[in-house]
Amino acid sequence: LFTHRILHWGSRGNPNATCGPRIAISFVYSDASFEKPYLKTTTVENDAPPPFRIRLLLVCSQLLIYHQRFNLPKVCILACYDVCTKHKDDLDPTYRQKVSVEFVKAMREASRRVSTGGDRIDQPQSVATMKG
Repeated sequence: LFTHRILHWGSRGNPNATCGPRIAISFVYSDASFEKPYLKTTTVENDAPPPFRIRLLLVCSQLLIYHQRFNLPKVCILACYDVCTKHKDDLDPTYRQKVSVEFVKAMREASRRVSTGGDRIDQPQSVATMKG
């Protein structure tokens, strides 16, 4: 599902590859007169690309919001939420609430996968190593 916010192009990678990787690029736009931005307006300067911490925050937020698509292991969900919590003041309060709600849902689904044998409990990376 792509919203009005995204201009997205995608194509296959190497034609000799049998299963990927896929090449894609997306540009995200926001107009506050149409829909509230995900970030507080003071977070990013208009003519500059967002700093790394903001890009990481957006990636982690989106991974949590769309967790059903990715079947993320618990350790990844926790690491994403840690980033979102650390930089919560950069997010619009409404969007921050949505991220929190989806985090709870993602953890619940990941717990179900573990209990049914779908995920390994002993993931090789810990949250601490993912913060790196």
